[in-house]
Amino acid sequence: MLRDRITLGIITGLVGNAAKNAVDMVLGGKKPARLDFAGIAARVFVPEREATTGAGRLLGKVADYGLAAVYGIPTVYLLSFTGADKHLLKGSLMGVLTWGFGLGLARKMGLGDAHPLGAGTNLRMLVAHVAGGMVTAQLAVSLGAPELFRDRSGDGYP
Repeated sequence: MLRDRITLGIITGLVGNAAKNAVDMVLGGKKPARLDFAGIAARVFVPEREATTGAGRLLGKVADYGLAAVYGIPTVYLLSFTGADKHLLKGSLMGVLTWGFGLGLARKMGLGDAHPLGAGTNLRMLVAHVAGGMVTAQLAVSLGAPELFRDRSGDGYP
């Protein structure tokens, strides 16, 4: 059992990201021109023509997993503050928030030039983020020491 929230968040965020990418791959198929999370992340740092090279893809993977490690930390703190009950719902919420910030707000702020082409791509990526958030939350509850998560049963919390 892990007792450090930061370490727990990093580990669960990384594993949750692997689940997110797996769901995205299953839903998106193996289309050659398919826009994925590594491609989007790479384009934050390099132009599109460089993002598709081996070095660009590696940079994108590092960025994608680096952000996921960071995103796992607030998920653990959310569960610590509110309790581990309904953790899959809370993980889903964190998935929606990371999708909205990472793919929506960040692009509107000019962080990267990758834009999914349509609603179907955006919906696929939303579903993948929700799945990743749920896996992150499940792992946090499973791997985290029970004392990390408040017992809210006595303070009127449903």
